Amino acid sequence: MKNYIVEKEFEHAGLKCVVVMQSMAHRCGYVGVDKSHTLYRKKLSDHLDIKF
Repeated sequence: MKNYIVEKEFEHAGLKCVVVMQSMAHRCGYVGVDKSHTLYRKKLSDHLDIKF
């Protein structure tokens, strides 16, 4: 039994994205990146100095 619901899957700027509703009724968003991308294998806890 899954403890999440996929609410939306889409592509933005050439990247695959997904929004899921977790079992505790909060949403999480994920973006898939290539192995060559700077953010590949980075965790939320990693300090990232990203400039937009």
